[in-house]
Amino acid sequence: MKLDPDITTTFFKFRQLFDTDVRNTPHITIAKGLTFEQFTTLWNHFKNLEFECSFYTEEIVVLKAPLQQCYNFLPMEVQTVFQLKKVL
Repeated sequence: MKLDPDITTTFFKFRQLFDTDVRNTPHITIAKGLTFEQFTTLWNHFKNLEFECSFYTEEIVVLKAPLQQCYNFLPMEVQTVFQLKKVL
């Protein structure tokens, strides 16, 4: 397997933004503000489902959310933008 130097450079730039002791997992929120009971009910349904998806993108934007429990209406700050190579 041959590594693309542009992708490798982008990966290391991305890693430098975060403390190595902190786990940052890219995710999409699909349900927010659930009670514990609602979460438990939904989790029993979704926990064994598998989801796989692939996509092409020209950039990745890392956002920084305020460290508050409810930040729905607070502005998110753009931390950085990674421009990626266009797929032909």
